[in-house]
Amino acid sequence: MALGIAKTEMDDVAQPDGLAELFSSGVLDSAQAGAFERIAWLAAKVLSAPIVYISLLGGKKYWLYSSEHCDENKLIHGFRPIHAESWSNDVFEISDARVDPDFFDLPCFEGEDGICFYASAPVAGPSGEVCGHLVLASHSPRTLDLEERNVFRCLADQVESELRLLLQMQEEAALRFAATKAFNAKSSFLSLISHEIRTPIAGIMGATDMLSAKINERNGENIDSERELLGTVWSSASDLLQLLNETLEAAKIEADGVQINKQSFNLIAFSEKLRRHFKPLAENKGLNLSIGYDGLGEFSETIWADPTRIRQILYNLIHNAMKFTESGEILCRMRLSPCEHGSDECLLNIEVADTGIGMTPSEVDCVFVPFNQANAGDDREFGGTGLGMSLVKQLIDRMGGSIEVNSERNVGTQVKIQIPTSEIVEDDWVIDQRPENEGVRKGSLEEVDADPLKGLQVLVADDNSQNRFILSRVLETWGCDTILAECGSSALDITREHSFDAIILDLHMPRKSGFEVAKEIRKYTSSTRLIACSADTTQAAYAKCQEAGFDEILAKPFDWTLMHEALLKSV
Repeated sequence: MALGIAKTEMDDVAQPDGLAELFSSGVLDSAQAGAFERIAWLAAKVLSAPIVYISLLGGKKYWLYSSEHCDENKLIHGFRPIHAESWSNDVFEISDARVDPDFFDLPCFEGEDGICFYASAPVAGPSGEVCGHLVLASHSPRTLDLEERNVFRCLADQVESELRLLLQMQEEAALRFAATKAFNAKSSFLSLISHEIRTPIAGIMGATDMLSAKINERNGENIDSERELLGTVWSSASDLLQLLNETLEAAKIEADGVQINKQSFNLIAFSEKLRRHFKPLAENKGLNLSIGYDGLGEFSETIWADPTRIRQILYNLIHNAMKFTESGEILCRMRLSPCEHGSDECLLNIEVADTGIGMTPSEVDCVFVPFNQANAGDDREFGGTGLGMSLVKQLIDRMGGSIEVNSERNVGTQVKIQIPTSEIVEDDWVIDQRPENEGVRKGSLEEVDADPLKGLQVLVADDNSQNRFILSRVLETWGCDTILAECGSSALDITREHSFDAIILDLHMPRKSGFEVAKEIRKYTSSTRLIACSADTTQAAYAKCQEAGFDEILAKPFDWTLMHEALLKSV
């Protein structure tokens, strides 16, 4: 009965051509190494050999196929002296060891079960150095004819090919491991940098918001100049945050961590929010701004798309247009058109045009290259990472769309985008009809009506003193009764002595993290609203927050409107 056996021997044998790593990695025990068993079986069938085995590294690893009874250890160890003598590329053959004075005294040829016929073909590694043998054996004498010797040599060549393939796989696996290790290190670094940079930015923007609110409450001679100075501080911090977000978004896309999540999306409401966001910036530069949806009656204004990604695309494009335009106008128009193939889907057409500095044809060609700006001096004059257009292109590609850029130096730039989508005929979307609060920055303290929060019991736990100070001052202005904790352990001790309507927890604190604190609190209460506030905005952090029992997750720097809405749910 035929046996397919793969065995390992641990003798100390020289291992050329990187075979030591191949042996220790376990690749020779993997499914890919099963090719050696198949070659042994094929040799037995084609050459009518009852015993065939492939030996590598002096028998350190071997594959045995046998249809006759044989002493496996006696066979493998007994043939080693012959292997040591047969290092040429030729087939080495002993037709009948019983009558050959050079070999009949070897243990593998002795006795009734001794081997009579032996033939081996050396197996060379990539550098040509012999690292193993393909062996035929039989208990009966035999002689290979010329054709059989040629077939035998071809089978040995196939062993060499499989060995080279395994070595290549090993090298590729090592490169993948190194790349994964480097990528994980980069991801950890970016996560750390994100947290460490967002924390001071949160302090700067929070303090600026509070000062702006106080200045607007009083009248004075220097109020305009003070407001202008604070606006500069806030704008600088916002630009720094934008650069950080672009860098992290590029890393997410590279890691294939960006998902397209489609939902009901109203283009009229979206256009209005875009207009409100960019209007103060345009007025500050004296630019005419026109943002809107051109509804032609053929389609409804509500589509099935990913509003977050489309918002990212347009924020980048309009920011770019404003950054590179000193006078004139910025235009952003959206409309729907039917698909050419006549399906139920339609195309979202977006056009963003400006009268800015423009680009030459050669500069347009490289506009989507990461960390590149069209003109070598643009990054000095206008700032930025050069990542914005690269992110736009990658996001559009993810959504199956297309982008076209037309530009002329000193005339302006036009960007045209098409994104496949589908309209929603009936939808309960309610367009945001809140007053615009001219001159009031979105998410600022001035947008918030604090009265409903008076008397709310709130615990704030954050290891950063600036964040504790900003949050406590804001909550006090909203009429909340606030207690502060500087670490997770302290927060837990306080919750055992007091009850709270809401608890605001930083996620990364010494001694006990916000995740651990939330899990402990959830063991004895489900009514207290838990709000996670962190500079860690990764998907992993969001998933851990949900698992820990948080009700809300807010990113630093704080959007005070979102903070207020989160606390309102505790009332």
